[in-house]
Amino acid sequence: MKNLDLKVIFKKDIIMISINKARGDVPDVLVRNIEEKTLNNLKKRAERNNRSLQAELKSLLELYAGPELEETKSMVRDVYMRYKATGKKFSDSAEDLSKEREE
Repeated sequence: MKNLDLKVIFKKDIIMISINKARGDVPDVLVRNIEEKTLNNLKKRAERNNRSLQAELKSLLELYAGPELEETKSMVRDVYMRYKATGKKFSDSAEDLSKEREE
């Protein structure tokens, strides 16, 4: 992952995430009219996760803007097909658990 120079600025009800374009060609993000309660909740969430507010916002954005379901299914299908091409087979988990319980 690129090492981006992030800068977060708070002014009453605005969150601005500025990313140094010289180090990564990524646009700036500006969110206006953030409720104070929402901002406080984000700060609390960051604290609970032992992250800076900036890191928490970045994490949330990456989580919710991650791959769509179909893209994820496609990735899993590709991995499965590569595994299957090796000739290996998945074991029957229920059978494995039954054997373990018998021991």
